[in-house]
Order: sequence, then C-alpha cells, then structure tokens
Amino acid sequence: MLEGIGSLAAYNVIQRQGAELTQKFTSSKLVQKDLTDFQTRMAKITTPEELLKDRKALEFVLSSYQLDSESWKTGLLKKLMTEDPNDSKSMAARLADPRFAQFAKDFSNWTTQPSKNAELMTKVMNNAMTVRFEREQGDGNPGLQEALYFLRNIKSVETVPQLMADKALLYVTRIGLGMPDSYTQLPFDSQLKLMKERVDLDKLKDPDEQQKFVKRFLISVGGDQASGSVNSAASAALTILGGGGGSLTSLLGQKINLHV
Repeated sequence: MLEGIGSLAAYNVIQRQGAELTQKFTSSKLVQKDLTDFQTRMAKITTPEELLKDRKALEFVLSSYQLDSESWKTGLLKKLMTEDPNDSKSMAARLADPRFAQFAKDFSNWTTQPSKNAELMTKVMNNAMTVRFEREQGDGNPGLQEALYFLRNIKSVETVPQLMADKALLYVTRIGLGMPDSYTQLPFDSQLKLMKERVDLDKLKDPDEQQKFVKRFLISVGGDQASGSVNSAASAALTILGGGGGSLTSLLGQKINLHV
C-alpha cells in the first residue's frame, strides 16, 4: 500500500491518513474472503485437536497473537490449549513470552465452541487483520511493521524481562536506544543489566516520547530522513492500533457479520 516510499515517510502518511488506509485495507475483497473462510472453518472446530489439524484456521488464529511462525509446534500448542494457564506449572506460566500466555488464556477453555464466542472471534479477527495490515505497511519500508507493533504493545509491558522476551519489542527498543548489534552476542545477564540501565518503561508509555522514539528507530533502520515533526501529538498510527473512531478494530467491526 505504501511500498518503497521510505520508512519514516510511510509512517507519516499513516499518521495523517490512518483511517482511510485501514478502511481501504479491511474492505478489500481478499480480506473479506479470508475473514469469511476463517469463520466457516471455525464453525466446524469443536476441540483443540481439530484446530491443530486445520492448518489455515490454526495459522489465522496464531497470527492474531503474532505466533503463526510457531504453527508447527503442535505439542506445545496442545499443552497451551489444554492446561490451566493460571496453574504455575502450566506451559503458559513457564514461557516468558506473553504472547503464548495470552493465546492460552483465550483458547484453554473449550466448554464453548470458539465460533460461538462472539467476543473471542471478533478479537481474533481484529488482531489478525491488524497484524496483516502492519505487515503490508512494512513491505519495502524497513522497520515500519515493527514500529507499528511496538506502538500497539509497549503499553502492556510491565518489566524489562517481559520486553526482552518479545523479539520485536526488543529490536525496536535496542535500535531506538542506539545499542549496537554486538549487544545481541552478550550473555543474557549482561543484556538484561544493560537494558535495565538504559530503558525507562514509564517514559516509553508516554505518547509524545513514543513518537520521538519510534521515529528515531525508523531513521536508524530505514535511512530515511523524511520530514515530520517528532514532537507531533499522538498519531493516527496509534489510533489504528488501539483506539478512536478510525481504529482498525472499529472498521472491522462494521464489516464483519459473526455467525454464532
């Protein structure tokens, strides 16, 4: 959609025209077809085992949590869907990555068929389309997908280890702080110590600081010096990924008819 115009330039376009871009994206025939296909598949799935066997449905669900690259780990996924995520001994509790914990929380109760849970289905479809939108914007614009992901998720991070467990968040944070690639070669304890010394999570949750941080990151990875004030107010990119009348969530809500 914004392929090849430069990472920072594309980000500034999203700030100004976020609602229009998401409307165009969500109303496309391909997106609507994929959403309908997912609902049709999920209507036939009543157990974790059935979900694991339907690769398209499984990958769609996992993409909602940015876990589609893990679709081949069927043993792990089955544990996440069949264990109590609140049990300290469960797989979800033992994994540091919060994406697995959220997946387990949403898909560990099969007393109700997922397709009949309107809240869950809407959440999965909205999140999956948000991820897909971010990936599309990142085509030809280095770092843009990660920047949008960072804006959407940094507000929920409470600790530095939690941030480091998410590869995308860690990547944006490391580059935004100006830390070299050699950082990734250090022992984990050294990485943790340095990150704790440099990162201020409270500061990163401030919208104005987020804008400065993300634009610095995009300039670093994209080599893009496109114009745009780093002191601008909370951007339309944040609206797309979290709130307001022009958000991706609200646009999808207008387009999807759930069959529950």
